[in-house]
Amino acid sequence: MASSGPVLPAEDRRLSPFTGYGRTHWLAIADQLLLDAHRFASPPGARIALPGKASSSGAGSDQLEGFARTFLLFAYRLAGSAGDAPAGLLEAYRDGITAGTDPTHPEAWPTIDQECLQTLVEACSVALGLHLTRPWLWDHLDPAVQERVARWFQSVWGQVIPDSNWHMFRVVVGEFLASVGAPHDRAGMDADLARIEDFYVGDGW
Repeated sequence: MASSGPVLPAEDRRLSPFTGYGRTHWLAIADQLLLDAHRFASPPGARIALPGKASSSGAGSDQLEGFARTFLLFAYRLAGSAGDAPAGLLEAYRDGITAGTDPTHPEAWPTIDQECLQTLVEACSVALGLHLTRPWLWDHLDPAVQERVARWFQSVWGQVIPDSNWHMFRVVVGEFLASVGAPHDRAGMDADLARIEDFYVGDGW
């Protein structure tokens, strides 16, 4: 059954003359998007299988993408509200990360390798989301789960990637690993940042 959409407060054209939307409106919309997406979540929460034809990366990658992209929205929502979010979502993403990074779990996430480089893009979203939600999520994960997450991230290095903004994806993952005291490739990160600077052409990239 289709969602009826979020229940929004009255528009505020004084504060927001173009849209009538203020903070409470956008929070309500974000919450509804997250709750609707989780109608398609797997029982352990590691994958969100949105309807539609699979991409060229395959269903496993698409389902990880469903998790990672909504997790990033959730992370901004949670951090921006000092840890307040719709009931159950924090636990759902925590459980999803726990299952997704367990290589023995039936819903383990695809590894980051040449067969599915798209996983690197999703790893960046997961890393940024973990950084933003660290006081509420990462810091409360079991140490064994933290180690598994770090191991999953490790394979971002040594891959041949598109010579584009993808260099930043590895940097974001590396900086998260560095922030939690996990092994990371500082030389590789410096090289990726240097390549990004090469793209600068004056007043833009």
